[in-house]
Amino acid sequence: MPEEIVQKEISTKREVAPVAGRKGAAGLNKDAEYLLELQEVDFLLLELEHSKTYLPEMITQKEKAIGALETELKTNQDLLTAKTLEIKRLELDTSKFQTELAKLQKQMLDIKTNKEYDALVREIDVRKAAVSQSEEKTLQLMSETEDLKKEIGALKEKLETVKQHSAAELEGLRKELEAIAVKVRAKMEERKSKASRLDRQTLAIYERVRKGRGGHAVVRVTQSRPACSGCYKSLPPQRIQELKREDQVITCQNCGRILIWLAED
Repeated sequence: MPEEIVQKEISTKREVAPVAGRKGAAGLNKDAEYLLELQEVDFLLLELEHSKTYLPEMITQKEKAIGALETELKTNQDLLTAKTLEIKRLELDTSKFQTELAKLQKQMLDIKTNKEYDALVREIDVRKAAVSQSEEKTLQLMSETEDLKKEIGALKEKLETVKQHSAAELEGLRKELEAIAVKVRAKMEERKSKASRLDRQTLAIYERVRKGRGGHAVVRVTQSRPACSGCYKSLPPQRIQELKREDQVITCQNCGRILIWLAED
């Protein structure tokens, strides 16, 4: 329902008759008290709902931080394993090339022609180059694995430290989240009890304004500040007099919030 229509409907009800079941100043004083109490419970529920949102986010962030370290650690460990296997393969290749080289060098004793000599020298040079390349790459990989081992050691220490620090925090956050769920259930029961003290019409107005105004549905008006404390719109003298009579539910014609007169000493 558009707000303008809602305000007209409320205004009409205000002008025609007081809220059903609440007659006289004492009656509405009680309604005002009940509305404020209900609103206070709703404010607490909003805070609890907010906590239910940000606490899981905090838990997720801490778990992600641990997960990121675990992933980085596993990646480095897998890389170390791959490089170690590559070193072993290169060592086998080097051993094979060295064996072949020794055989070729032994054949030099049986060479009879220059052509055979030249061919054998080429074969020997190929094996020597293969051995050199294999040994060079092996040394490079061994250096890289040493660096990886240091990184892995540092990551393990960091992960252990983060886990130790986060363990207590995560446990506390999870317990707090469980406690909030209990508090929400208790406050919902309290809300139900407080809402039951209001007549259906007053409660309906409150709920409609609360949803439209983000929870702040009931505001106070005083002699020193004769204005809606929600939108700060000044109230005309006639509206102030209506509020002082305290025999009807009156809303701000500008923002729709429920107005309650608060007498000052």
